[in-house]
Amino acid sequence: DALPILEMTATDKLYVTDSASSPIIANRLSSDGNVIAVQKDGTSVGVIGTQSWGIGTTSPNSTLHVDGGGQNSALFLHSTDTDTFITISDDDGAAEIRTKDGGALQFSTGGTTNTTADSTIAMYINSSQNVGIGTTSPQKELHVVGAAIRLESQDAGASAAPTLELYRNSASPADGDDVGQINFRGEDDGGAITNYAIISAEIADVTNSN
Repeated sequence: DALPILEMTATDKLYVTDSASSPIIANRLSSDGNVIAVQKDGTSVGVIGTQSWGIGTTSPNSTLHVDGGGQNSALFLHSTDTDTFITISDDDGAAEIRTKDGGALQFSTGGTTNTTADSTIAMYINSSQNVGIGTTSPQKELHVVGAAIRLESQDAGASAAPTLELYRNSASPADGDDVGQINFRGEDDGGAITNYAIISAEIADVTNSN
């Protein structure tokens, strides 16, 4: 089969053709010589302008504006490689969103303009939905590698202090059930991970209002 040919006719009509009689794919708007409206069966489904491209819309609000209409999936990106990534860059730096082999998701920040080769991985979500901050091998639902975690409240209210809540959601709680636990762990001189201290709470009386 012949390759499609992009052709602008003398009547300002733009064709994608494999023969001289193929249907119109896009039509140049006479009101603005810098804009091409993309049409399907005579109905505009997108627009290409000097600054903005619209897919599924003829009124793009940004450089690329995709409107999926009633479809839940408005944009699909695919690569046959193990990684697929999107780079977001401005004049001061760049960041990256990358899928990894197995369905993991990686966020990187701190890259230089137009490249993330020198960026740092900020957050990693593995295929088991474990979230890692400072690590790409999270062992729990949230795994943070760093020196400190800070909870800060900037509300001036009397009861606005930061709160760390350990909540056990059970449909059949019983006396003696553990409610929450904080482990203080470290390695011993043989390299084994050891509990050095534990703060725990359990239910003394599960009776309502007690």
